[in-house]
Amino acid sequence: MINKNIKSIAYGVMSSLLMFSSSNVLASFDSSQMNVRWEIWDKENPGNGGAVLGVTDEVDIVASNTATPDIKDFHDSRGTFELWDVDFTAQGLEVTYTSISNGDDNHQYMYMSAMGFHFEDTENNLPDIVSVTVADGFMPFGFNPKLVTFDANNIYLDLKGSMCHVDGMASMPTCSNTDSPTGYDNQIKLNVVFADDGTAPVETNTNARIDSLYAWAEQTYPQFFPTQQQSKDIQGYYARYYPESDIYLGSKEGRLYIVGAPFGGFTDLGELEKWYTDLSL
Repeated sequence: MINKNIKSIAYGVMSSLLMFSSSNVLASFDSSQMNVRWEIWDKENPGNGGAVLGVTDEVDIVASNTATPDIKDFHDSRGTFELWDVDFTAQGLEVTYTSISNGDDNHQYMYMSAMGFHFEDTENNLPDIVSVTVADGFMPFGFNPKLVTFDANNIYLDLKGSMCHVDGMASMPTCSNTDSPTGYDNQIKLNVVFADDGTAPVETNTNARIDSLYAWAEQTYPQFFPTQQQSKDIQGYYARYYPESDIYLGSKEGRLYIVGAPFGGFTDLGELEKWYTDLSL
């Protein structure tokens, strides 16, 4: 039974969160001009000090939250082999290896050298990228999140060491996975945080860590956080609202809070630093 004081706090928090306005939304890929290239690199991707040896595929795209995917069957320079879908979201992007689901008998891939995606804000119409994290999910076997690098306008998604096989062999398993929404381990999701665009009063580096925590919650507890949402700031709270479940996840003064009927209205989830430490964020 929640006492009257906590109920009063909960109603106050919910009222504040409901007052969010679109002017407080962080920068988004939506409607931004992006260049997507498939590059082959010298030992490492440029974010790790390598050099570009060649570009085999390139597309200029205006990213859209409503287009799913934004680019279909990318990397088609090899015919029907090694096709990928690319989908930009508000503050993230997803690549999905599709040749396997298209029934291509020659779909298998295994990249033992540095190569992969290069995403570039060519028009510099977005705030600087300050954080890129890999979401837990259904990644290809051997994919190394540490090979994802970035700078202010570029993201390099290096696929070196990753693979997808129809049949398992020795230490290399099949990429089939009945728990995956596609039936395979073939998706890589990135969460991207941009520098403060002038509307958010919270320190950018703090935003990056909190957004990583929120992204983890969305991936781990989809029953409460069923869709990826944008973080917003108001009256000292930095939070996300999930309309499908009518739940708010927010933070203030170094603590994490959740507001929603399944949690009795309002719950203090503890210190952010403890969450960061436990999750290695």
